[in-house]
Amino acid sequence: GELRSELLRTHDFRSFALMPMEGAAAVNKGMALFPRRTGGHYRMIGRQDGKNLYLLESDQLSDWSGGAKLLEPRYPWEFIQIGNCGAPIELDEGWLLLTHGVGPMRKYALGAALLDKENPAKVLARTPEPLLAAADHEREGYVPNVVYTCGAMRLGPTLFLPYGLADSSVAFAFADIADILAGMDWGRLGLPVPPAGSSWPAVAAIRFHRARTTGRLIAVGGGPSLNIVVEGAAPSPGG
Repeated sequence: GELRSELLRTHDFRSFALMPMEGAAAVNKGMALFPRRTGGHYRMIGRQDGKNLYLLESDQLSDWSGGAKLLEPRYPWEFIQIGNCGAPIELDEGWLLLTHGVGPMRKYALGAALLDKENPAKVLARTPEPLLAAADHEREGYVPNVVYTCGAMRLGPTLFLPYGLADSSVAFAFADIADILAGMDWGRLGLPVPPAGSSWPAVAAIRFHRARTTGRLIAVGGGPSLNIVVEGAAPSPGG
C-alpha cells in the first residue's frame, strides 16, 4: 500500500489513537504541524518535491493537499536540498522553524528560519551559516556526515535539541534563542539588525553547545512523518 504521514492523538498522554492523513500532500515525508491555528486554519510544513519546503493549509487535521513554496536552498551548506526538523516553535518574534540542509558530499547540517507569527507564509529571516554540523569525531556511522533532529523544545530562553549522528547514535545540544535570532540574515531582507526594540546580542553566528552522546539509536529516520495532537489539557502531576 501507499505510505502516508499520520497523526497521533491524545487527551491525557495515557491513551493514544493513530490516524492516517489523507490528501495528496500526506504521502510526503517531513510534515510538521503548527501547534495552533493561524488565520483560522491548520497549517503544516512539508516537502513535496524532495528539495524545497512548502506551507500547507487545511480546515481539517486529517486532510492535506496543495501547498505553496516557502523555502528553497539559498546557502552552500543546503544547496542540494532542505527539509524541516519538527514543528515550528512559537516565539514573541515569530515561528522558529528548524531546518536541515544537505550540501556538498551529502553533508547534513542544521539551520533555522523565522516565520511571521500571523502570516507564516512570510519568511522574516534565515540562518546563513549552519547552527550545527557533524564534528570530525561524529561523522562516521551507518550514514556518514549526517546530523538530524525531529524537533526541539523551548526551555525559557534556551532551545534544547536532541539530534541523531550518522544514523548511529543520539546526542543533545543547547543554544540561547536570542543568539540564534541575532545570527540570522535580517540585513539581506532589508530589516534592521537586530530588529528594532530587541535586546539581542550583536553576534554574527551561533553554534549549539553540545552535550555528551547518550547511546545508540533504536530507530532511525527515513519513514513518513508522525505528528502528535494534544486534545485538551494534560493532567496535573498528581492527577
